[in-house]
Amino acid sequence: MSTNENSDSFELIVKLGLHVKPSENSASGKRFASVGYAVSESQMQYVHEELPGDSGGDAAAYRKAIARAVEELNKIS
Repeated sequence: MSTNENSDSFELIVKLGLHVKPSENSASGKRFASVGYAVSESQMQYVHEELPGDSGGDAAAYRKAIARAVEELNKIS
């Protein structure tokens, strides 16, 4: 991931108040990039992208999850 991609993602996270975290499905053992966005003052909605386990793939999964969260926010705005 380039420095510019990092700063663009970080800017979106801060500007839109996104909640970014790793998560794991205990039943399957799969790991996910989870990005939450506020749908109301008291409710968060999350999108998830599976993490493949390598740094390049994980970075791409986080970028994709952030982009999906932004798309969902645009739908409700």
